[in-house]
Amino acid sequence: MPRPGDAPAAAVLDPPLVLPEQANGALEDRPRVPEYRVFAACGTRRVEVRVDVAARALSRAQQAQVQRMLDALVLPSQPFGCQRTP
Repeated sequence: MPRPGDAPAAAVLDPPLVLPEQANGALEDRPRVPEYRVFAACGTRRVEVRVDVAARALSRAQQAQVQRMLDALVLPSQPFGCQRTP
């Protein structure tokens, strides 16, 4: 049982956030920097994660690094958890 002052448990994303295969657009003011957007719903809040990588195409190593960063994101807990959304 949590005690007063304890930090809330982190939200577990089910399914987890996944880097899209293709960019959704370009970084504002930097048309050569692709922007990838990932969405989740946590309780009544919608979460948008934008990933910008200064490379025209992501190498496998860059994709893996970005995916590790997405896997490491901690979102605040919500009554109904968090789910990835389209």
